[in-house]
Amino acid sequence: MFDPTQIRIDEQTPAIADLIPKIDIERSEAWDTCTNSLLIESILVRLPIKDFWLDSREVQPLKIVDGRKRLWAIAHYLDDGYPLTCLDYLAELKGLRFGQLRRGLQRRILETRLIVRYIKPGTAPENFEYLKQLIAVHTKG
Repeated sequence: MFDPTQIRIDEQTPAIADLIPKIDIERSEAWDTCTNSLLIESILVRLPIKDFWLDSREVQPLKIVDGRKRLWAIAHYLDDGYPLTCLDYLAELKGLRFGQLRRGLQRRILETRLIVRYIKPGTAPENFEYLKQLIAVHTKG
């Protein structure tokens, strides 16, 4: 039975450079390069990015509960995995991979803080499964 007193959640705002190495980012269904690029452009123009949910009930690497495609797009770009395409506002950056960006733009990405909600130890397993369902419902719209 669901018991809200058995849920532990902590909200933090880590920088991308600090968060990415701690996450288990497995390649899964990824967006196309155009959508990935628009996410990176959003970061570069400092638009807020939707919150992320991570499971920190066990030792690292952290497991992604919500935000897998976004985190994969960021991590893959940092690894020079794709060039930017389809940019709306920063057209001069089209074709550039992370390593080709000016150092100031690289820093802007790496130092961007994300809102992350960590599901902490002490969250009962049955509550975790229900919480995952709620997160899915609340992040769809």
